[in-house]
Amino acid sequence: MIRNLIIVAALAALAACASRPGERVALHSADYGFVDEILAGDPGTPRRLWAQLALPETGTPPYPAVVLVHSAQGRDTQMWMYTERFRALGMVTLTLDSFTQRGIQKIMEDQTEVTEASMIADTYAALRLLAAAPEIDANRIAVFGISKGGAPSVYTMLESFADRLAPGGERFALHVAYYPWCGIDFLERRATGAPLLIQAGSRDGITPPALCAELIENFEAANPELEAQLVVHEGARHAFDHPYLAYLPAIPTTYLTPRRCRIREVRPGEFIETSRTTELTSANLTQALRQCSAAGFLAGGDPEAGAAAWEITREAFVRHLDLHIVQDQGW
Repeated sequence: MIRNLIIVAALAALAACASRPGERVALHSADYGFVDEILAGDPGTPRRLWAQLALPETGTPPYPAVVLVHSAQGRDTQMWMYTERFRALGMVTLTLDSFTQRGIQKIMEDQTEVTEASMIADTYAALRLLAAAPEIDANRIAVFGISKGGAPSVYTMLESFADRLAPGGERFALHVAYYPWCGIDFLERRATGAPLLIQAGSRDGITPPALCAELIENFEAANPELEAQLVVHEGARHAFDHPYLAYLPAIPTTYLTPRRCRIREVRPGEFIETSRTTELTSANLTQALRQCSAAGFLAGGDPEAGAAAWEITREAFVRHLDLHIVQDQGW
């Protein structure tokens, strides 16, 4: 009841002050070292986070909504660009900040400073918050994630995570990810049933799209009715849509990325990193991933690919969330 009042008050404040782009709201999530802890039913270490809640530019309640999950760069210009685009489509946006309250601004060398498991928990905390608000249509909430935030956007479609992190039955209506790392293979591949859209660049050496092709193949085999799509933009690199990289088609990166890492669940709750057959737990995750990670790959902007990716994304939102927008809005 208290949580309902908090989000309703935030939405009312936004409606009364249209000039403000958003209102800070609290999320109640948890810290996890690795996904095995979630699957085992571990409640994790409680963590309060902040997120930015914004009303749409058009439309009337109950609104559709989207949870935005940021990259390893945190909530930067790229994330706010998409926040505004989704608001223009008539959607409430909840833009996560998985870093600040954990003492991180952005992640460079150690991708486990904030784990994907913690970000999965954050994403479901955001869903629970939105679904509890009467001004929001709980059946039309999507998730959209970029790079590091893409993995939580993908893996939240697994029913095994949903069962544990949303026991009230809250589920996303659509999962969309840009160039996520798709390197974890679970034994239990039962999906919630919501559509999945992944977009990546053919020249992405940081999070290879081939891993996502394998993931979709596995998901489709386990879920014959699942609507899943991987769109690979020819010639595009990692971060092809970032506004800061629009005129920089190729820039070197120096930080480690899990390009060569492959994690597989071999028995329920037991995982190995397959290149070294190393057993993975929250205790050794950092060391194990560092051994299979690599640096020195290129990122780069591609405005044409970015525009094409957004058009595909917009069409997916219109179709699966039943949005009613002016189709020639353009970006």
